[in-house]
Amino acid sequence: MSHISYAFNNSDIEATAYALTILPGLDLSESESQAEIIYQCCTSAAKKLINHDTDITPDEFRTILAALQAAKSIILGDIDVDAKTRSECKSYFFTINKLLSVFEKQLLQE
Repeated sequence: MSHISYAFNNSDIEATAYALTILPGLDLSESESQAEIIYQCCTSAAKKLINHDTDITPDEFRTILAALQAAKSIILGDIDVDAKTRSECKSYFFTINKLLSVFEKQLLQE
């Protein structure tokens, strides 16, 4: 997989970093070791995005995509979370949809 061919703007970074912070707490992992890997990928991907580092690994890219998909599922009510988290996800609704569209298309081209 090549680098993500997308230039993140500040609102993209903010929405993605937020999604990456909530993904580990959703208990979607099948094991503790998988949960730890997801946490590490979330942490490293968020750090890279915040620092405008485009050297995103394939695992980080998949984690970004999973975090955005989880945030969308929260918005749609498919994942049950507290009202504050749902509200915060909803504030990123349009950015999340835009990013999912771009990244899913890129994933299909790989």
